[in-house]
Amino acid sequence: MTVFCGGKLKSTIARPGQPTKKNAPRRNAERLPCAKPKYNLVFTPDCGIIYAIFLDGEMPITTMKEWLSLLEASYVIRILRPYYRNFGKRFIKAPKIYFTETGLVTYLLGIKSAEQIATHPLVGSIFENMVVMEAFKRRLNRGEADDLYFLRTSHGVEVDIAWENNGKLDLCEIKAGSTFHDDMAKNIRAIERLLPGEIGRKSIVYSGRKTSTADGIQAMPFDAFCF
Repeated sequence: MTVFCGGKLKSTIARPGQPTKKNAPRRNAERLPCAKPKYNLVFTPDCGIIYAIFLDGEMPITTMKEWLSLLEASYVIRILRPYYRNFGKRFIKAPKIYFTETGLVTYLLGIKSAEQIATHPLVGSIFENMVVMEAFKRRLNRGEADDLYFLRTSHGVEVDIAWENNGKLDLCEIKAGSTFHDDMAKNIRAIERLLPGEIGRKSIVYSGRKTSTADGIQAMPFDAFCF
């Protein structure tokens, strides 16, 4: 079993008729569907997202990258890239993968009703996928650049969404819980300690209905947040 769960993704699909390197295998968007990959969806707690796991052990990593590139070009998945600016080795540079349509995620996970989502072990990842994609959509609908990122340290401390705003870095954590509690803000506080003076607005999007603020961190429902 081969797992693709990081590394910088590059578009390696050759266009029809485009010359390729000598002796290099011809892989392009027309040929890839001829070898349909077998895959499943799993949850990796260290990264907090759903990854595509290819079950075909014979598939080369280059072919997997091409499949992911094709899925991104077809708007099936969206790549969220890490934010790093001279941070050294404290922050990772591997991207995260999300599905553009949360309904496709639930279908592939075998979820058939809204009631199943509430008790599903991946409800946190599903909610995160939905919020991240909605953040991209809202920015694009306003005619803004889709320059959203995430932060994750080499020790596994992660903030789900980050973006530059007026010379500062705004942070947002995504939590599927319906009741806000202080522990939800621990990663934001940890990143703020690592980057003193660089953090601007700090927010938590959760599935509850109340808006509250504590220690400069605002918690708000999903439909009230504006990226």
